[in-house]
Amino acid sequence: AHEPQPYAMLDVSRYFFDEQPTLRGVAYDRARGLVYIYEYRGEEPVIHVFQIAPLPTVPTLHQPQCVVGDGTLTAALTWTPLTGTITSTLYYSDTNLAETLWIAARVLTDSLPANVTAYTATLPYAQGETVYFRLRSYLEGDTWSGLSNVVFCPHWDVFLPLVLRVR
Repeated sequence: AHEPQPYAMLDVSRYFFDEQPTLRGVAYDRARGLVYIYEYRGEEPVIHVFQIAPLPTVPTLHQPQCVVGDGTLTAALTWTPLTGTITSTLYYSDTNLAETLWIAARVLTDSLPANVTAYTATLPYAQGETVYFRLRSYLEGDTWSGLSNVVFCPHWDVFLPLVLRVR
């Protein structure tokens, strides 16, 4: 109970110069998110500096693969989950709702387990409309993540022509 308890671990041994390094000190700069590790190498001491990036606070939805059929839209949704995700909920809307109004969006599916990172949705579709999707995760510690980025269907990939000048 009196020993420090790690809540996260990162193996940085591959960055040391010696296979069995002699480490003389470690310091953490909270303001800049930097960890300094002093590796003793006799006449050539080395200070390793690692940047600790904060964990994302919202899941990331990837642009879906969309197929428009006869009165239906099929969207293959994938996402990058957050660490500590317990379940995820997908929402959809036919309007790109503001951040505060997404609670009014329809639930596409809820209670997707943490290990699920893909879902295929088939929705009724009227030609010319756009369907918007967002995701929210329930996390360890009894909290909800923020809403993910917005993705939409259908989308059109635009490729500009390549013009070569030959002399």
